[in-house]
Amino acid sequence: MSRSILLVSLCLIACTDTTTVPEPNESGTSGGDAAQDSGVCEPGADQTCNDNPAISSLHGRCLPDRTCECAEGVQKNPDTGRCL
Repeated sequence: MSRSILLVSLCLIACTDTTTVPEPNESGTSGGDAAQDSGVCEPGADQTCNDNPAISSLHGRCLPDRTCECAEGVQKNPDTGRCL
């Protein structure tokens, strides 16, 4: 009996998922690169924008949308979305 309840509960959770999927843009993809879509940094913790966590200086800042804005003269790693 408890197995049936568990299966019903799992179905209710899976069936009521309201996560939205981004609409494809004109090129057929769903928007920006994967690093920007998932968020690459923690707002308020600018050190999370450093591509190399061993570097103690800040190479950028984390914006509220969880993307990095690199300091002047610093390039963004296109693979990670963090500042080199």
